[in-house]
Amino acid sequence: MRYSLVARTTCSCYLQPRPPLTTGKKQQRSLLISLVALVTMLSVARADTIQVGLYQNEPKIYRDDQGQPAGLFVELIEAIAEDQGWALNFVDCLWADCLSQLAGGNLDLMPDVAYTPDRAGQFGFHQVPIAQSWSQLYAPPGSALFSLSDLDGRRLAVLRNSVQYHYLAAAAADSDLNLEFVQVSSLQDGFSQVESRQADAVVANHFYGSRHRNHHGLTETPITFNLVGLFFAAAPDADPALLNAIDAALEAWQADAQSPYYAALVRASAIPAEQRLPPWARLLLLGVIGLVILLLATSAAMRWTIKRRTAELHATHHRMTQLLEGSPVVVYALQMPDLEPYWVSGNVNRIFGFKPEQLVAADTWESHLHPDDHALVTGTRDRILSSQKRKQEYRLLDAQGRVRHIRDEQQLIHNDQGQPEVVGTWTDLTPYYEQEAQVRYLRQYDGLTGLPNRRLLMDRLEHALRLARQNGQTIWLLFIDLDRFKVVNDTRGTSAGDELLRLVARRLETLWPGETLARLGADEFVLMAETHHFDPALASQQVLQVLREPHQLQQDSTMVSASIGMACYPDHAEDADHLLTCAELAMVEAKKGGGNRCSEYHPALRQLTTAAFELENALRHALPRQELLLHYQPQFNLHSGDITGVEALIRWQHPERGLVSPAEFIPIAERTGLIQALDHWVLEKVCQQLRIWDQVGMIVPRVAINMAAASLEDGQFADWLVQTVHRYRLTPQRFELELTESMIMQAPERTITLLEGLRRAGFGIAMDDFGTGYSNLVYLRNLPLTQLKLDQSFVRDIGRSRPNESITRAIIAMAEALDLQLLAEGIETDAQRRFLTEAGCHLGQGYLLAYPQSAEALGDSLGSRDQASRRA
Repeated sequence: MRYSLVARTTCSCYLQPRPPLTTGKKQQRSLLISLVALVTMLSVARADTIQVGLYQNEPKIYRDDQGQPAGLFVELIEAIAEDQGWALNFVDCLWADCLSQLAGGNLDLMPDVAYTPDRAGQFGFHQVPIAQSWSQLYAPPGSALFSLSDLDGRRLAVLRNSVQYHYLAAAAADSDLNLEFVQVSSLQDGFSQVESRQADAVVANHFYGSRHRNHHGLTETPITFNLVGLFFAAAPDADPALLNAIDAALEAWQADAQSPYYAALVRASAIPAEQRLPPWARLLLLGVIGLVILLLATSAAMRWTIKRRTAELHATHHRMTQLLEGSPVVVYALQMPDLEPYWVSGNVNRIFGFKPEQLVAADTWESHLHPDDHALVTGTRDRILSSQKRKQEYRLLDAQGRVRHIRDEQQLIHNDQGQPEVVGTWTDLTPYYEQEAQVRYLRQYDGLTGLPNRRLLMDRLEHALRLARQNGQTIWLLFIDLDRFKVVNDTRGTSAGDELLRLVARRLETLWPGETLARLGADEFVLMAETHHFDPALASQQVLQVLREPHQLQQDSTMVSASIGMACYPDHAEDADHLLTCAELAMVEAKKGGGNRCSEYHPALRQLTTAAFELENALRHALPRQELLLHYQPQFNLHSGDITGVEALIRWQHPERGLVSPAEFIPIAERTGLIQALDHWVLEKVCQQLRIWDQVGMIVPRVAINMAAASLEDGQFADWLVQTVHRYRLTPQRFELELTESMIMQAPERTITLLEGLRRAGFGIAMDDFGTGYSNLVYLRNLPLTQLKLDQSFVRDIGRSRPNESITRAIIAMAEALDLQLLAEGIETDAQRRFLTEAGCHLGQGYLLAYPQSAEALGDSLGSRDQASRRA
């Protein structure tokens, strides 16, 4: 059986029994766990059998002598399955084969998988780890292996495609170690390789190594690494409820010392019976030991004890050193009562560039605190004495003088002599702060020109207006739109257009160094002037003059002009949105006059501005007030008359104006940034409606949805689209995304990459209004399209224009040559339908065939059509 899985972030923490809960909390927790288990059981009740991978890794998972699945992970999943009512099927496979079958969806669960970020991208993981494990090297006695450097020139048996192999391969590459890897398919094979001297040492998890080293005559070495959490991994498409059930059981068990979890963990850690001595041998050994004790001198016994303890301490020291060296967290200790550091872990040199002895010197640590944080840190450090614990984030300067953000966590403890001391850790948070700063920059600045974007402009404008209201100041906005910029993109390419925008931005910046210049759209700039005595007319002429000067572009000179709209506070508008709208309307007025000119907002535009502002404000409330609705226009096979799908068309039921045309409110949504919210709403509603139609047995093969350019530019939209469709348990093949030629050609390379990803996911891609835009055949050939939609202007002129009919036939032939479906829009007469059918166009929509209608009306009409076809 297959599940749909979502990979989840896991917490790699040490397993410890939780402190006892109070009676009230126990009851609350038991109730919560019961509810989670009940919901999980109901969500996976449809499961037939869960396929579980089984490979030999005793004592965690294996088949015993009777051929039955056994081990820590088997006991736990069988207990969960019995509680949940699941059926389990254990599938025998080797380690690497099990992982491949899990990735391919042939297995639902794979026990005993170490969590890594790479694997989290391939599989699903629950949150609560089963156990913690580390990797250890095992070798014949006397091999003298104490650190990784001792492995130089040795043959190392390692499990194929394991985390140990990847870790050691990377370590060998970083330190120029000459390691010869003997990759094996099972740990038993690896231990046999060393036993037969075909390898010098073998890597295994400590569970397996402790259980099997004596059987193969091997001993453990001090070389340990890769402390990891062990989990059940799930197939990429598994149901999240499967992992939730495992987490619910583990949380309940780990809070109860008498639970099956701790019993299974004890059995997995126990020495197997075959490694214990039989009773007669133990009696004989006791007798021999008694004789040895009588014969050996006390001094010899003491020397033996000291030697053994020394070896154990040496091995422990190596383990701790390797763990600290590889850890991303610096550990330190402060002595009392002056709270000065007296020990720092060696990895501080790798992370911050300091040698440990530098930081234990007097006042060295405080001298590297950031000046702005120095008083905060030193002034509160005595709080550890009263609170026992202390957490704080601050900045320091590393050895190279770079600012680093750290989280400092301290705890007051007592050492072996009962003396108090403070143990603390430094965690480097700098990458997270840098990433956050980069996100803030991308949210506020234009990535192409480096100018403030619309968001930052509106923030600054609102702040400037607040000050202007207090001081009686005037604020001017100049809305600058380049004339015929699209021609540059069309003739010179988008890279040349981008370069031209950067050159224009640099020139405009030099005119008003102290003012805010922002880029709003593809070729739109806005200047906000707060200075006194600003002359907008003079400034506009300066813009026109500086743009007239040739721009050197790809070894050629290019000249551009602009249309400029001017508006000011308080004469033209009182708030930021209204003021920007006034400036934009004035720009449109200048562009209507032919461009290369400026226009100031004037009273004749006030009525248009007010109406546009009111409509924009009403549109912002349309979604929360549930004023939007969807109509569906059927699409048909022109030959058979069968319905092939529907197109979802958004409508706005304004409480006062009635139905508002999309041609009126969609441009407002695109200008104000509301269009992405509309796209999200449309997809959610379409998914809900498809589920309703499916439940009542109404067959709608495919729904076409119009997409906005802003959604294509959103890097997260494609992932959200796929996740939403899967959330409603629908297939992407039932959706066709419609885009116009102009949207695709704004950034064809980036758009092609995005559409190829959606096409691979199964979505259909249609080019809407084909024939009215660029009609660039080179890009058309490379686009991952499934359908062209012939613009209704071609259909409308059928029977009235022979050249138009010839062009229509050519488009139909081209679509057939490119193996694309062609759907004709706007069919309103029988003559148009006959012409299209005879010319080879198979699909169509229009008022002749069916009007756009509500989902309920569509259901009634399709039901009537089905009854009529059955009667016929």
